[in-house]
Order: sequence, then C-alpha cells, then structure tokens
Amino acid sequence: MDHGSILKCIIESERISVITLDKIFRQAAESKIILNAHRVNSGEGFIEDKSGKLNNDFFFVEEGNRRANYEICAFFIQRWA
Repeated sequence: MDHGSILKCIIESERISVITLDKIFRQAAESKIILNAHRVNSGEGFIEDKSGKLNNDFFFVEEGNRRANYEICAFFIQRWA
C-alpha cells in the first residue's frame, strides 16, 4: 500500500460507498474548506480548529501512528457512512 495515497487506497478497496461529484456547488465564503483551499494554493498552512467539535466542514488530522490512523478513519466512516 502506498501510504501517501490513503484515500485512493480506501476508494479502490471498494469497502465503502463512493459518490462522484459532477457538479460544483458554492461553499459559504467563511467555509473552512474554502479558506484552507486558498491558503494551500498560496503555500500557507491550514487554519486549525482546536475546538474538537465535529460539526465543522474541514478536518485535518495529523497522526504518525498507523493503528491510530486506522481508528480515526474507522470513526469517521462509522459516524458519517
């Protein structure tokens, strides 16, 4: 498995449902997705939300432990699948 392409590996595993978006929808101007996309395109880092709330529209999880990465992915899949 190529560890740099975890999302690609998950999608190719066919273990989860995949939806292909073929329409672009506008995000709210204050959306963290939009803000962080612009920051990344400008070479800046992410705006982090340290509140721990799971109702935001953007998450960045930095974890070096392989098992912990699996558990984090499993949590989000169970929560929103």
